[in-house]
Amino acid sequence: MKPNKNIKGLIIGALIVVTGIILVVIGKSIATEDSTILRDQTVDNLDFKNAKLEFKNNVSTYTVDVTNTLDISYNLKYINIELSNDDKTYILIGYIGESLSKGETRKLTASIDKDITNITGIYYSIQK
Repeated sequence: MKPNKNIKGLIIGALIVVTGIILVVIGKSIATEDSTILRDQTVDNLDFKNAKLEFKNNVSTYTVDVTNTLDISYNLKYINIELSNDDKTYILIGYIGESLSKGETRKLTASIDKDITNITGIYYSIQK
């Protein structure tokens, strides 16, 4: 009976290792439905929703939907995305075009070649 228990232990251990490797290869994400870090925000009449931060292939990629809430077009140059944790702040620059029409939504994407999935705060500033 002992050899049978050893085989079960080896199989369970192998499954845990394989699962861990798959998670690392596929990437990790802090974007969860109840995430307070990636919460929806409104800054200067732009809504930022559905934020996601993923780390894959040694690159952190931040994406968020940006919607113009004004009744007129919104003109801008770019958006600074400030991602911070207790030790450091990273500023990514996102470009979604020079103008957003009334009610228009575009996806903002910015990347950095570091694992920044341990962030504790996200702030936006609009450059006009």
